[in-house]
Amino acid sequence: STRQKQIWVHGHYWLNVIIALGIMISFSYSGVETLVNIAFYAATFWPVSRLPVFIMGLLGGLLRCEGVNMLTRCSERTVEQWQRRTTWLGLWICVLFIVCGFIGNI
Repeated sequence: STRQKQIWVHGHYWLNVIIALGIMISFSYSGVETLVNIAFYAATFWPVSRLPVFIMGLLGGLLRCEGVNMLTRCSERTVEQWQRRTTWLGLWICVLFIVCGFIGNI
């Protein structure tokens, strides 16, 4: 059902967070310098640790094909409201990249 898919998306989000933190913490506290350096990459780039994100995408796609939003509280928004939100979000991300790039090059 639609509600089950929404619950599974949230469940896979938290599963992804737990897997990433578990890998990072276990590698970081191993004491081996090489493992500490690759902890982030193992937690974020390893396909097995990214499987919940893939499943979230599948479930989200199924929900959109059914014409349902991910969150029930977002269902009342119009196309214009979504366009405004995504435009502002895109602008903020660009500003963030520019500021971080500038700070990183100082």
